[in-house]
Amino acid sequence: MVGGLVRGDAARVERGLCRAVPYAPADWRRLLCSVALGFAATGNPPPSLSPAATRLVAALAPAARRARPGEHHLEPRLVHVTVDADDVAELGSHARALGRQLLATPAAAGTGSSAGPGPSAVALPDLVRDLAMVHGLLDLDPGVDGIVLRRWGADGPLIVPPPPEALEAHHHLAGRVFAMWDAGTRS
Repeated sequence: MVGGLVRGDAARVERGLCRAVPYAPADWRRLLCSVALGFAATGNPPPSLSPAATRLVAALAPAARRARPGEHHLEPRLVHVTVDADDVAELGSHARALGRQLLATPAAAGTGSSAGPGPSAVALPDLVRDLAMVHGLLDLDPGVDGIVLRRWGADGPLIVPPPPEALEAHHHLAGRVFAMWDAGTRS
């Protein structure tokens, strides 16, 4: 243990990706369950989750929390999270594995078929869609817009109104994030 971090954690923090996801608590509660099920269906047997799944669920939990009274955010509201690049890559590999399973098993395309072990009756097509959408959102680099938002403190609850530069960056980033979100949530 070095400076409060377990060996390996310091490198993981340095690889952290700052990402923006839509604020949608009910949808994110479902998506977090899908992430856990997706990792369990292609990896560790339940009830254990891989460290990558545990870190992703913890990093994305703020998107599933109800808003705190008195908080003010830019609209449309985004939640800024930091995730590990290796965890995002592992999520993508689980989504691909389940996608291949879906393509290879025509019976799995039915709505009542379970994606694997666990208490949920999530259909494999829904699970693949959820994992692909979460992976896509976490793979979307906010670029310069994210840097501008962090510099002005506009990547979380607002204390003072941000300048026009931060508003423009927020709307540009929100447009990209919500375009992907809308494409993934269409049924």
